[in-house]
Amino acid sequence: MARANEEIAVIVQIEHIEAVRNIDAILDVPGIDAAFVGPFDLSGSLGQPGAIDDPEVRAAISGVTAACEPRGIYAHTAAHARNYLAQGYRLIGLCTDYILLARAAAAALASARSG
Repeated sequence: MARANEEIAVIVQIEHIEAVRNIDAILDVPGIDAAFVGPFDLSGSLGQPGAIDDPEVRAAISGVTAACEPRGIYAHTAAHARNYLAQGYRLIGLCTDYILLARAAAAALASARSG
């Protein structure tokens, strides 16, 4: 059990505005190693689904940024990842498998049609 506690990271996902509002209490829970922001779900909880660059969504993300270290976040594009790196994030989930696959398939189809 001690070894598992040393080797396994417990990462909470902050995906709702209520989690942002309670970030200090969440981070005070013993055993939490990091917080990971889910911008798309967070934007939905703010009534701005998918608008991850909306000022209100960015302000909520900044609230988490100020509260915790290490911090992690989901990045939909490389540009988002670069922006999050500049803000101090060190755990970045770059895109998702199905989006990467869809982008690759679209590029392959476009290439086939143009050839």
